[in-house]
Amino acid sequence: MGFLPKRWGLRNGSLARKWGGNAGLGLLRRLGFGLRLGGMIGILLAILICSGHGSSLQAQTSQAPVNPAFSPTLQVGTRILPPFVTQEGAGDLSGFSIELWQSLAREIDLKSTFKVYPNVQDLLRAVETREVDVAIAAITINSDRAQRVDFSQPIFSSGLQIMVRHPRLDRQNQNFLRNLATSALPKLVVLALLIIGAMAHLVWLIERYHHDPMISSAYFPGIFQALWWTATGLAGEYGDMPRGVVSRLIALFWMFASVGFVAYFTAAFTSALTVQQLQGGIQGLVDLPGHTVATTAGSTAATFLQERKIKLLERDSLEEVYAALMDREADAVVFDSGVLAYYANREGQNLVRLVGEVFKPENYGIAVSPGNPLGKAIDVALLKLKEDGTYNLLYDKYFKQE
Repeated sequence: MGFLPKRWGLRNGSLARKWGGNAGLGLLRRLGFGLRLGGMIGILLAILICSGHGSSLQAQTSQAPVNPAFSPTLQVGTRILPPFVTQEGAGDLSGFSIELWQSLAREIDLKSTFKVYPNVQDLLRAVETREVDVAIAAITINSDRAQRVDFSQPIFSSGLQIMVRHPRLDRQNQNFLRNLATSALPKLVVLALLIIGAMAHLVWLIERYHHDPMISSAYFPGIFQALWWTATGLAGEYGDMPRGVVSRLIALFWMFASVGFVAYFTAAFTSALTVQQLQGGIQGLVDLPGHTVATTAGSTAATFLQERKIKLLERDSLEEVYAALMDREADAVVFDSGVLAYYANREGQNLVRLVGEVFKPENYGIAVSPGNPLGKAIDVALLKLKEDGTYNLLYDKYFKQE
């Protein structure tokens, strides 16, 4: 106990005597041990309390949602495009894309509502401006669109194909006569008749005064003989030659003029036949130049045709595109092969047919608003649907050929 100050007037012996000798010293020692034991217990309690609080925080953190940024109800944009999205009247939406999204939403545990847009441009604009959270339909993934929105992994592989009217709707003879009527050939025939008539009258007027004319000097039948001579001259068969000097000069001029006229007439007739062959012979991509091709405005098909300088007819909806083909405003339609095949096997059966191979392969994806963490969750859920067979069942339901 030497650590006590001397001014307290206490020494070890006196302190022991005051506290009753050795008994008092033992009591003091026990008191010090108790204080140390109590401090240790307090520290242990504090550690236990802190540990329990930390475990509670950890448990709360582990129970937090994986994607807390997701809104309770998502806005999903789409567009009517059978078989991906269909709608009967004002009823509910259905189709491959709708059922696929519903399966994805169940996998991610999300609620969503659909909003329909008229075309793909408006649909992508809505995603870009966050008017909707995601968009699903037949949306082709390309570099230009990927700069504006985020895309999921591909949900469908497709390509472009050509659709034309069924051959029974385009009779060859009907097309041939229509092409002849709309070409320069009818005007050329009328001009030829006028020239033949004028030349026949000129030959008859001059030849009738010769003492030994090749044709009758009377108007009838002399004019008919002159017409026959002039007309056969176009084919190089002149028969008798005029007797007078002036008449022979006119005949010589007509020989050279008829050669040029026949050549021009042949060229016009050949041109009409060429147009007929073009309109009746679309069998693939190489046959499209020279034809009017219809597709939807702003689609990848429209861009493809514009790059190749093919005459393009753009419409806002597929229904208008199909109508343009059937009304002969267009000679062919170029669009996604799956969509055209669906139409050709149903509403367009015996009215249209697909020609050529699928070209320009492309993939469809789900468009997600830029930076939205939902994109990662969609990719994971999509992989699960492909692994468990759900995706294959949906694909066979809408696209498997019988």
